[in-house]
Amino acid sequence: MDMKKRVSLELRHRSPAEVQELVLDNCRSDEGKIEGITEEFSNLELLSLTNVGLTSVADIPKLDKLKKLELSDNRISGGLEVLAERLVNLTHLNLSGNKFKDLSTLEPLKKLPQLKSLDLFNCEVTNLGAYRDSIFTLLPQLTYLDGYDVDNCEASDFDDDGDSIDELDGEGGESKERRGRETPMMMRMMRKKTTRTRLRLKERRGRETPMMMRMMRTTINLDRCPPTPLPSPLILGCVPFLIQACFSPQTKITFSFLFIGNSCFVFYSTFLNSGMKSSSLVQII
Repeated sequence: MDMKKRVSLELRHRSPAEVQELVLDNCRSDEGKIEGITEEFSNLELLSLTNVGLTSVADIPKLDKLKKLELSDNRISGGLEVLAERLVNLTHLNLSGNKFKDLSTLEPLKKLPQLKSLDLFNCEVTNLGAYRDSIFTLLPQLTYLDGYDVDNCEASDFDDDGDSIDELDGEGGESKERRGRETPMMMRMMRKKTTRTRLRLKERRGRETPMMMRMMRTTINLDRCPPTPLPSPLILGCVPFLIQACFSPQTKITFSFLFIGNSCFVFYSTFLNSGMKSSSLVQII
């Protein structure tokens, strides 16, 4: 779905001025440009354009109230001057998974005095020596880089107003009203927690003791073992015939009794292994 159609769907019969959060993740943009977003979104505070194929942000409109901009997993490599000109109140900027290679491409962000959080995870610029120190020196207004402050302390989970979610839950009945109304930012914070948990589980893999590994292998083998099939009654029924044919082929009466007895035994064994009740056997007979 292209970006213009996605914007129309997200409006949901509202006017652009009524929208405060606009999430357009995973749609497609023509020629790598922003489409369908105009200055009519005057009250927009959060805009998410994750994985939409952007190569430029030159077409972003002037949005004075925008605070959070998500541009992760695109192909942007520069041109951030327009952000400093048109998003003067921006506080959170996510550029992870883009094509930024040099610190010089990030210099325009110095003109964003309100910028507190910047994410450059999985960009080539993170491979530079003393990357974190260089970014904090270049952008002294920053509080968090890639989710950690200058002292490598992890960022807390805060809501749009700066109050922690736990504090909001403790304010009378307000928490009950807000339950079930998670904003996209809150959803992203929950996804980050889930990602951190998965990373911790990955780190713990390979630390199993030999006893744990043997137990795991035994469980897997037991689960994969198919039930042992019973020998075919036809094959078992032929065994007495072969024996009689080898030793006394003229004793036909003995052969008949052996054949009938063996067939009954095979039938009864098959019946028991099938899990049927004895009443069913009486009915069959």
